[in-house]
Amino acid sequence: MNGLRAAFDFFDTDKNGHINMEELANALRLAGHNPTMSEVKAIFKKAEGEQDIELGKGYMDFTEFAKLADYLGLVSDDSKALQKKMSKAFKKFDKDNDGTISIDEIKEVFRTRPGHPEAPPQFFIGMLEEMDINKDGVVDYREFLSHHLEDAAEVAELVAMGHKTDDE
Repeated sequence: MNGLRAAFDFFDTDKNGHINMEELANALRLAGHNPTMSEVKAIFKKAEGEQDIELGKGYMDFTEFAKLADYLGLVSDDSKALQKKMSKAFKKFDKDNDGTISIDEIKEVFRTRPGHPEAPPQFFIGMLEEMDINKDGVVDYREFLSHHLEDAAEVAELVAMGHKTDDE
């Protein structure tokens, strides 16, 4: 799972948090390809046209790199499976599809689960506070992942992949 982040960091030779066309070309060469700059530009353009990424600027950040890697078929099936599993779990809580989980949504999930008696309010408050890293009163996808996964690079990779399921 950490391979995508490690690859990005390796290819980002100037360590500015972006991969430019030249760095991508060098990465492709290291992988055994010999692309021309026209081919590298075509990869950027193709991905830009078919993915929700903005590559016209001539460089990509980790999120864009992850989407491009997924588009090019370089993301492992394990990563995709974990991303789908976590996204599906998040969406079970995010009842109003606003991209966050509120205390009321947590209560609703537990209220509708068979065999779960009514829990005291402090139970839900504690659950929310434990996950709400930025203390804004709701849990976003990154916070949800951070709570359930120990590896920060794994969290970053899944966040970069977005949260989608097969039924989208």
